Amino acid sequence: MDRLKHALLEYHERSKHRINYYAPGPTGLDWTTQPDPFRVFHGTPRVGCR
Repeated sequence: MDRLKHALLEYHERSKHRINYYAPGPTGLDWTTQPDPFRVFHGTPRVGCR
């Protein structure tokens, strides 16, 4: 098996969910990089309460 494939499979084993616990994840949300959930089309009127 080549090194890249081996590294990928090792990462997958370390980061996947298991029956007894969830995979490790970030400690919190990075609110500064969250996307805007509403689409904006420049040159069109906004509709809604925003």
